[in-house]
Amino acid sequence: MIAGCRTSGTFRAGVFEGHTVKYEIDEPGNGWQKDNLRDADLAWIYHDGEASILVNSRCVGTKDVSLEALTGQLFIGMTDQQQISMQKDQRSGREALETVTNLKIDGVPMVMKSYVLKKDLCVYDIILAADPQAFEAAQVGYETVKAKFDVQEREQ
Repeated sequence: MIAGCRTSGTFRAGVFEGHTVKYEIDEPGNGWQKDNLRDADLAWIYHDGEASILVNSRCVGTKDVSLEALTGQLFIGMTDQQQISMQKDQRSGREALETVTNLKIDGVPMVMKSYVLKKDLCVYDIILAADPQAFEAAQVGYETVKAKFDVQEREQ
């Protein structure tokens, strides 16, 4: 559903570790299947494609851009965008932005919930893209993933 810049890495015992990033995160739980074909750090598919969760990080070309602008970049190419909510909170000692938007991807109605965080010259995204009928149920997995998300210091 949504593509990002692939960061190769490993995911073990709730920790994703790539070349330049390390973060703690939980899997979404029942009804979700890990998807290794997505262009993201981590990805899961819900009930035969009704929804997907992507977790991505990037540390190259991350200029000093606002969370709002970074969120807007996630929606490039998507049409009929109607923002439902936008809320800031704190995570890993930094401000993060969560946005819910109704939109269309290739003409198909979807609901997208995104969580964007910047820390140590890297940007982290957690994205839920769901069929509107599956959105409420799929949010449980998204909230599970987001609840444990915490950027860790990489050992050099």
